[in-house]
Amino acid sequence: MRCMGGCLWVYGGPPYAVGSVQSLLDSHCSQLCVSLETLAAAACSAAAARLLQGTPEGGEWACFAAVTNGPPLAGTCVSDCGIAVDCSTGKKSSSSSSSSSSSSSSSSSSSNNNNSSSSGELWGLRWGETAELRRVYRKHAYRYCNKTATAAAAAKCEEDMQGILDKYCKETLRLLCPGDSVGCKGGAVARRDVGIGAGIGDDPHDPQWRCYSPAALSFQSQGVCAAGCSRKETACAGKAVEVALASGVWDFTAALETILWREQLVAAAAAAAAAAAANFKQQVGLLQQQLDARCRDTMAANGSCLPEEETCLGGAVARKDLAAAAAAAATWGCFSPHAIDSTLSSAVCLSDCGEETPCGDGVKLEETGDSVVALQQQLDVEETLQQHFAAACPSGLPPHSRLQQELDSYCSKLLQDICSGELCRYGVIARKDVGNSKQRIKQWRCYNAISVSNEQNTALCVDACGKETPCGDGVTNGLSHLHWTQDPEITAIIKKNKYKHCPANNSV
Repeated sequence: MRCMGGCLWVYGGPPYAVGSVQSLLDSHCSQLCVSLETLAAAACSAAAARLLQGTPEGGEWACFAAVTNGPPLAGTCVSDCGIAVDCSTGKKSSSSSSSSSSSSSSSSSSSNNNNSSSSGELWGLRWGETAELRRVYRKHAYRYCNKTATAAAAAKCEEDMQGILDKYCKETLRLLCPGDSVGCKGGAVARRDVGIGAGIGDDPHDPQWRCYSPAALSFQSQGVCAAGCSRKETACAGKAVEVALASGVWDFTAALETILWREQLVAAAAAAAAAAAANFKQQVGLLQQQLDARCRDTMAANGSCLPEEETCLGGAVARKDLAAAAAAAATWGCFSPHAIDSTLSSAVCLSDCGEETPCGDGVKLEETGDSVVALQQQLDVEETLQQHFAAACPSGLPPHSRLQQELDSYCSKLLQDICSGELCRYGVIARKDVGNSKQRIKQWRCYNAISVSNEQNTALCVDACGKETPCGDGVTNGLSHLHWTQDPEITAIIKKNKYKHCPANNSV
């Protein structure tokens, strides 16, 4: 076994006390290290896993070992609650792609401490496979999550809304408004203000969210920014100077409004999760009740878990979790109530709109490594969704099917090297909708999710059987410049995979 892509040397910073999940990933890297002929035992004892880009669940992982007598490894780690954190500080990572830039370093002889200002980079030998490290992460994700700590972290604003808007403008305009140029010192920023051409068909002073070069703003005057973690507005330094707008304003209003909308949803979800975690108990919705009832009735009917007996009092419940320590991934199943441990956080339940959400508990594994599971067959969650979704979900919008998720995954993988960073903050999704001004026929395309909004209802998705159905969203203002048309390719995926998930086909 040889080093992946050669042995790469990358720089690091001070250590941070990691949790159980990160320690398990590090241990896996140490075990792999032993099989490498080019590495010494000392390097293997200091081996560690680092997230190079993307999320812990689906991003790129690699193993590293610090250089002898060099600084400890920095980069991006993962918390016990599945959050990407800076390995040096333990704080939430602003961008898990920061450490990937270090992969371009060629050898230890070319590395030096002049790079030490970039604390997010790594240096050391690199090896390991992303798929294997992902498997280790998924196996242990959330099992060691401390809910009290999660609640405290979620209650704190990790990243202000204005900072997110500024990041989008800065990265999107890094070529047109480079941060090291005279008129764009520090890069473009976002403000709610006037733009070029104001007055043509509109109020000449109608402010909208736009990106501005610093030279187009007066920082001695008060402009309008977003406040805290919400889309509320507040006064801030930097008001548009209309005479200087000729080459210093960009109308990315639709994208900035989408960021505000999405981040407000994220903040609301974080607040809800914090409240649920603080109470150690989450309210059980209608869909989860239906899943529990299906488990209770099925297991009572076969005599394996009678609700009236002390050994299974109350009946079986439905959870998505690992059924055994050796399981490759969590699956839906029916569990004895005695298998549920309220001190764990590994189990997943179903929200009333069909989304997987933490239950606030977990499946307890016996000393043998097996769970107390009384029914081996997997639970058919999609059938329950189809039967009870309309009555349960207040929005009335159907959840995305597994087939639609496969289409989204296809687009994400296809464009992973093209659409990333702040420009594609919310990833890439598959939709059948219109494109630019010349593409007015709906076709399957891969869209930068920042150009899709729930204020529209024009896009089509597919259900589990490949039937086109409204997504509940659409291209913002009916015009997109951030998409890649893939109609033949996506249509072929639908035809090929609709037999895999469709209940009607599976019953034949």
